[in-house]
Order: sequence, then structure tokens, then C-alpha cells
Amino acid sequence: MALVWQCDRCTRISNGGNVDDPPDNWRQFDAPVRGSEGARSTRVVTICGECDDLLYDWLAGPRKA
Repeated sequence: MALVWQCDRCTRISNGGNVDDPPDNWRQFDAPVRGSEGARSTRVVTICGECDDLLYDWLAGPRKA
């Protein structure tokens, strides 16, 4: 069954993949969130290939002193 996937960062939409498998170059991972009471938990985040590349560049970029 094909699904419509939406990027949680830029709201780009892609058709394809299935329930457990996003389209090519898209990622799905558990991201930390903090509730209104301060409790920590996680939620599933889906990002497109372009946002994934930007996230990687940001995480792997030079560190500021």
C-alpha cells in the first residue's frame, strides 16, 4: 500500500514507500521532545532527503570555540 509522506521540517510531500519504510533518501527516527510538565519522551520524526542533508551538515560542521 502506497502512502503519502510529509516532511516534519519543511512539509514537502512524497508519494511512495509503505507503513514502515519511507521513500528513498527520507529518514524516520525517534527525536527527543519535552512535554509541558517537563517530562522527557520521544516521538517519531520523518524528514526528506534535503532536510536530512542539511541536518547532517549542521551536525558535522565545524564547532565554534
